[in-house]
Amino acid sequence: MDIRTFVLLLVSAGLVHTVVTACDYGWFGPNCEYKCHCGSTGLCDVNGSCEENCESGWFGPACQYQDLADANILTTTPTKPALYLTDQDDNSCVDNITQIAVHLDDENITTIFSWLRIKFLTTDMSTRTMSLAFQSPDQSNLVECPDLQNFMIDHRTRDLHCYRTGISSYVYILFNSSTTVCTLHISGGRNVALKQQALLSSVFNNHTKYGASNAVDGVLINNCKKYGCAFTETNATKPTLIIKLSIPALIYRSRFYSGLYTLGNNNYFQEGINYKKLNSDGIVSIEFDSEIQFVDLLFTYAREFKEPTASISISNSNSHLANGSFIIFREVELYGESDCFDGTYGLGCLKTCNCKIRGETCFVSTGSCPSGCPLGYQGEGCKQICDPGYFGTNCLQKCGDTCRDVLCHHLTGHCIRCHPGHYGDTCELRCSDHCAGDRMCDVNGTCLYGCTDGYHDDKCLFGEVKHLSSSHVSQTLPVMGYESVYNTS
Repeated sequence: MDIRTFVLLLVSAGLVHTVVTACDYGWFGPNCEYKCHCGSTGLCDVNGSCEENCESGWFGPACQYQDLADANILTTTPTKPALYLTDQDDNSCVDNITQIAVHLDDENITTIFSWLRIKFLTTDMSTRTMSLAFQSPDQSNLVECPDLQNFMIDHRTRDLHCYRTGISSYVYILFNSSTTVCTLHISGGRNVALKQQALLSSVFNNHTKYGASNAVDGVLINNCKKYGCAFTETNATKPTLIIKLSIPALIYRSRFYSGLYTLGNNNYFQEGINYKKLNSDGIVSIEFDSEIQFVDLLFTYAREFKEPTASISISNSNSHLANGSFIIFREVELYGESDCFDGTYGLGCLKTCNCKIRGETCFVSTGSCPSGCPLGYQGEGCKQICDPGYFGTNCLQKCGDTCRDVLCHHLTGHCIRCHPGHYGDTCELRCSDHCAGDRMCDVNGTCLYGCTDGYHDDKCLFGEVKHLSSSHVSQTLPVMGYESVYNTS
């Protein structure tokens, strides 16, 4: 059974529960398979949440998405200090922006755009019209995104998705009028290879220090003798490394970190590779042969995804030829997104979509929905109620000033509490002048401390009018909201 089918059955049956596992420092997840990317401490909780911001270069749910905007923003128009957009501070902003240009670059390799996140200064700015345009590596004309989709994450934040089929050098974010932007992130995908099953055709000296798991353990330190790496026997016949993904993924960027092993006068390091992506049926969807020297022991490969990848194969008949044929990697990173079944999203595809249109498919990365969130909800996965002071569709409507502390119900906009002397759904009505205790009443207008002398009923609207007859016999008649005394003689 496909693991996605198994997970979907568990989700549908409500049998998926959070399992708290004692992970090593800096790791989280049911099987400790995800790496924390928090700020200065590097520490996250069992769900990957950080006490502070993500570390530089990462963003998104559980800080699992590599940020290509970090250090790659080239210009803003008019020219402003773009560093404020990537300083991890949502309150340091750049004003009067009409355009932002970002180089889609990873180690001098252009890559594929998938989605971005942008935070504005105010709510009204976040609702302005935006468009995305791309420039290919040959510097041809700009091409606008044909299928741009916008999602409100909260009243200041928007996600923009555009799944193009080609590689781009630049993305341009265009605004229909000048605006103030505080933060920009551009997704480079998440590393779906981390802690996945890895296999080597042979192991150097049959030592666990050189086993296949070293290629997917998240350790980038280049010292094979001390920290280990995935290393086959030398002079092997077509040495091969295979990585199997527990959930097929759309992969659009791969990074290969060569190991380095010194023995006597010989340096063992990776050079050319034969790289294959295979689907769930074991059929090769993409194959790439490289005789290119790794630059600083790193080689990055970007290619548009054609179909989900279930496993990859890296073989080599042309390693550093002076020392024979072998495979030696300290890490292999595959950036993309899990291919979850419709209705599920998130790490491990364990979360269910919560869209405005019931049954709609949401985006795997964040749970954002094409139709938006249900009324009164926002955020990644549409599970979070509106921020205090906001309500309604996309949480864009502000609670009325008549509400006490400007707080209202996230669905209806009805005030939670009113200022003294007022009541009603939006506190538009005044309590009776004859409520005792400084005219205090509840949300229905019922006086909290009874009525002043001469008035009665829950809302203190009924009082007594004294009638003096010619024989001076006193009579009383009810009046509403006021008291009057007059003589009929």
